Formats: sequence, structure tokens, C-alpha cells
Amino acid sequence: VYPYLAAVICVPGVAIGFYRKDNMPCEQYFKLLWRHYMTNQKLSWSVEYDFPLTDEIESEEKHVLQKRKKYIGYQKLFEDGICQVSPGYYSKTVRFSDINYQTARVQDQKDMFSRYVEALNFVDPTMPLQLTLVTRKVDEEAFRAQMFMPMAGDLLDKYRTEMNEMLASKIKEGQNSIVREKYFTYATEAEDLEDATSILARFETQFIGLFKSLGVDDMTSLTGEERINLLRSITRPDQRDYVSLDELARTGWNSRSFVAPTSLDFSHKYTFEFGNKYGQVLYFGNLPADLSDELLTALTDLPINMVISIHLRNISQVKALSMVDTKIAMMEME
Repeated sequence: VYPYLAAVICVPGVAIGFYRKDNMPCEQYFKLLWRHYMTNQKLSWSVEYDFPLTDEIESEEKHVLQKRKKYIGYQKLFEDGICQVSPGYYSKTVRFSDINYQTARVQDQKDMFSRYVEALNFVDPTMPLQLTLVTRKVDEEAFRAQMFMPMAGDLLDKYRTEMNEMLASKIKEGQNSIVREKYFTYATEAEDLEDATSILARFETQFIGLFKSLGVDDMTSLTGEERINLLRSITRPDQRDYVSLDELARTGWNSRSFVAPTSLDFSHKYTFEFGNKYGQVLYFGNLPADLSDELLTALTDLPINMVISIHLRNISQVKALSMVDTKIAMMEME
């Protein structure tokens, strides 16, 4: 009796071991389910968007994917938004909203600027900071589906048509046709993910507090899903579907496979191709001593899809004073 009872108990377990769900081995799939649902995301940093490519993918397609993925500059992206850029180097991104700077009085503008400088000076010299401005033209098809009044087949349709035409004309002119998004990305060196989580969390709390005193009402940290979809909106602008953690788990692919462009071509001299789009990179290295506070506004008003990145790294006070002394000495010699 006991041998038969043991067989009845063991055979289903052995059979489950050969079962594959969405091209993933059984143990990996149930591990993901346990992490995602049973832990209630209490250890969200332990769930990473980095699933291996499945064996069912053709070898040629694997080669193409790996070739494109090498241009995506990170290794792993975790559910709480922390990104492992390289071994021992982690980053996080926060999104923030506009403040009424241009419409403010001159004295208020000076106060805002001084607070902004104070927030930037808060950043430690060992922690690089990146300001990213993403501008994109409004998707007319999505706008029509969301904002246009549907026809009802009655006598009021002519008024609905007039209203829709007015909305269409407004979205094509001026700044109404451009969507602007603003982000800060900060990074740190750490021994492991747990150490990086603690360092980035402390910095985020203080940094957001400084910007809220500046008048920024909405400043929130991006999750892993949000960072994936932000990158995807830049590298694959025509694909508007939202990528979720569940979708990543079902496919068995890693996050960079979703972010990498469908194709890349750097054979052109001044431009490059990604998918069915053309892009160009401009680098400004030597900036003048004086810059208008309207420069970034003017650039983001251009009716094109564009990403502006400003990389900031503070220097120590000792080094800064030494640079000032050197400049003063050179001016006196002249």
C-alpha cells in the first residue's frame, strides 16, 4: 500500500517539473508568482526585470536582440525603480512638475533661482545628477480618441463637428501640440543592492523636500515599470502599449529586450536610424559664461521629439575655491 501511496504523491510532482508556462521553467514561473503576489511587494527591490531569453527564440533573433541590447546602458532594472547601471553602481529617477517661474515677479524669480541653486548644491560630489527634459509631439490619433466628441446621429452632430475641428486646430498650433516631461536621475556607488537602496532613499527624501520648498508640488519617484515605459517611449516612439511586470514575466524576456529599438543603423555620418525614425545627437561642451534663463524653454518649444540631458557633478568646496583663486590670479595678470 505504501509504495502505491508514495507513487500517487510523487508522480504529480515529477510531472509538474516538466511543465512550462509561457516558455519559462516551472520553478522560475512559480518563484516569480510567489515574489510578486505572496510577499505583497514588501521586498520589492528583490524582484528584478531581468529574465533570460528563452530557448525557443531562434538563434539568429537572439543574436540581433543581443546586438541591439548592448546599446542600452544598464544591466538590471528592479521593481521599485532602482537601476543597476554597472556592477556596484545604481541609479534612480524622479519626475517633477512645472513651477510658475516665467509669470512670477522678478524678486520671486530670484528667490526661486537661489533655492534651485541650493537644491543642486545639496548633491554630494560623489553623486552625479542628470536633468532630463523629454518633449514629444502630441499623438493626434490618441488625442482624437480621447478628446473628440463622438457623433450621435442627431441634429447636434454639426455642433460636435465644429467643436472637434476647433480642438484639432488648437492642438496643431503653438505649445498645445507639445508634451513636456521633466526628470532628475541620481546615482551612487554601493557594495550591493540593499546598500544602494538605503543611500538612494535618504537622498531622495531630502532632495524632494528641497524642491517642494521651491514650489514644486508634484515630484514622485518612478517605479521600474515607469522607467521601462519612459525609455521605451524614447527608443520606440510608435509603440504606445504599456509594458507591465506581468507581461515581462509571461514572455521570459529581460527588460532591455522591450526597451531596445526594433533596429539600429549608425552607418550615416551625422544621423542614425532607429526603427523607422531618424535621430541626431548634439553635444554642447563649452558653454558661455552667461546663459539666458529662457534657453531651455526655447528649446523645449521646438515642435519635434527631443530629449535634452544636462549632466551635473558638484565639486568639493576646496577645489572650487582653488579654481576661483586661479581665475582671479589670471585676471590680475592680464
